[in-house]
Amino acid sequence: MTSNAFMPNTDSGKADLLDHVATILPRYAALLEVTNEYLADLQADALAFRYILKSMVDMQAYAHHLTEFKIYYVMVAPLLWAGLNPSPALSKDLFKLNA
Repeated sequence: MTSNAFMPNTDSGKADLLDHVATILPRYAALLEVTNEYLADLQADALAFRYILKSMVDMQAYAHHLTEFKIYYVMVAPLLWAGLNPSPALSKDLFKLNA
């Protein structure tokens, strides 16, 4: 017989579980003798974890764009400084390298 673990494998699944516990636990706080401070910490943790996950996506997108800028700066800017006009096809090909 297989057993399903209650802990999700993905970060978004863990965030969903944390949100769920932070939402449901206050209903049973008195029964389980959970303090208001603990509930406040749990809700703050749920918000912070969601913020971290969103920040990671934003940082990855920023790193991608920064890499594109670096490629452009290293490959195309010297041609412009030298007075040469790189073809638009060259710029498009450089950005495809990073995709």
